[in-house]
Amino acid sequence: MKILMSFVLLSVSTSLWASLCSEETFSAPQSKEEYCAQTLKEKRGMLCEYENMLGHNNQGGLFGLPTGVCWWHSQFHRNLTYLAYYCPECTRPDLSNKKEVRKLHQLIRSVMKRQGTVEIKGFANAKAFTSHPVVAKVLQKELQKWMGRDSFLHFTWVRGLEGKAPNTHYLTKLLEGRGAKYVERQEYELEQVYKTILEERIAYVMWQLPGVDAHAALIVDMQPLPSGGYKVWLQDSNYQERYLTVNGQQRVYTTKPREFYWQNGGWYTYGGRGPYSILMLNQLNQDRYFKKIERAFAKTCGKAL
Repeated sequence: MKILMSFVLLSVSTSLWASLCSEETFSAPQSKEEYCAQTLKEKRGMLCEYENMLGHNNQGGLFGLPTGVCWWHSQFHRNLTYLAYYCPECTRPDLSNKKEVRKLHQLIRSVMKRQGTVEIKGFANAKAFTSHPVVAKVLQKELQKWMGRDSFLHFTWVRGLEGKAPNTHYLTKLLEGRGAKYVERQEYELEQVYKTILEERIAYVMWQLPGVDAHAALIVDMQPLPSGGYKVWLQDSNYQERYLTVNGQQRVYTTKPREFYWQNGGWYTYGGRGPYSILMLNQLNQDRYFKKIERAFAKTCGKAL
């Protein structure tokens, strides 16, 4: 009965709330002027659109292992959303030219480090840009280098979510028992993410999954449910492509952010009851992250973001 009531509450509450992604269409800026005229809400709204997703899913990893690069894929996606404007009518760089490919490496590294805004010539949006075969190859190579630097210089791969790797037995216990401390911690973390959304910022989150260290994604929108809990719209690095072939069959994925719910101490999605995460954390040092974005915007546009 309790589970049945949970789904009843979800079905009622979801009809009462609309996402940012259903309000209007958010296009990528096609000039410096358009870029500077965008509000924070419009930049966040860009992640609602398929054309502003990246050209390929999270893939690859260090030493040829299929670990993925989700942390860095998601961070790059957020940086590109905040820092890039496009010039589709400009001449596209000749990416068969080694000199132009070196410039491409520099541009991608600049976005990764949030060194400043970038103009992307010959492309209209993130999807078109990162779908180009040469760009996709260079981007994947740089993401793996970024992963390597963080893993061996900063040891982020052994940090888990809070500075140390979580205890497997403890995680299993949380999954089975879903104790009060877990629910309290999850509620607190979601409140922090929601504050970021209320500030019209894109939230970068990590969450713990059973059997793996962590996964990362971007939260585009988030709203409290009337009956308690939250509805979350998630831009997932594992779902950037419209189609995915599984066992020889082509599956079609939505071109909008994925939808999840936190309610009654558990995670839900359209596929059934969670839990989909053990611990979800907003990115540490959110303010420090946005200071570099704000400085880059101010330098290009001559005004505050």
